[in-house]
Amino acid sequence: MKELFESILDKFKQDVELFNLLDGHMYADRAPQDTMTEYVTIHLIDIMPDEEYEYGRRLEVARVQFSIRSQSSDSTRAMEIFKALTEVYDRAVLTFRADNYKSVSMSREMAILTKEPNNFWHYATDYVVMIQPNTTTGP
Repeated sequence: MKELFESILDKFKQDVELFNLLDGHMYADRAPQDTMTEYVTIHLIDIMPDEEYEYGRRLEVARVQFSIRSQSSDSTRAMEIFKALTEVYDRAVLTFRADNYKSVSMSREMAILTKEPNNFWHYATDYVVMIQPNTTTGP
């Protein structure tokens, strides 16, 4: 869902602290091959089609994963990036460029920190994003 990635990246660009911490290195799906510094990639794990929730609202439920990668000697830098990322995205409301969606909320589901064989620390965290399509349905 292109609109979801755009809104997540727009929020990243608006947050000076997180943007500067990563030197602007947040990408949808994959980082450029020559990226050797810390960076974050965003992945769409799944999306459930719109369903009727409380008060008759129709919502799509998307699960996105932020993958933090850091090549530091210990996990301190990955944890610092994780803390800054969660301060921006926990309970965030995203602004979509197009008028066909609006974000209701983001909530963090899980996080796991691992050391990869290539000496990168990988901190993965999943968020559930509630998205309300701006469509009208019949009576």
